[in-house]
Amino acid sequence: MSGQFCRLKAAATGVIESMAGFEFPVLVGDIGGTNARFALVLSSDGEQVPFDTVRTADFANIDIAIRDKILPNAPVAPKTAILAI
Repeated sequence: MSGQFCRLKAAATGVIESMAGFEFPVLVGDIGGTNARFALVLSSDGEQVPFDTVRTADFANIDIAIRDKILPNAPVAPKTAILAI
């Protein structure tokens, strides 16, 4: 498991405890100036599907990155999104 994914998983795990009321699956993302990292949290038990890191400079905006790089690779469509920008 890569260090980047471990950090995202740890952050997402902390968020899961406060996700009461959110509909699963939940797309979580950490969007920085250089890279964006995403995972899909499938249920309240914390099961996650990580995605490849996205270079933010490759897209005009984060909406396009999510639409073109993340959603086509998701096993199910997210019902909720939590993004840290």
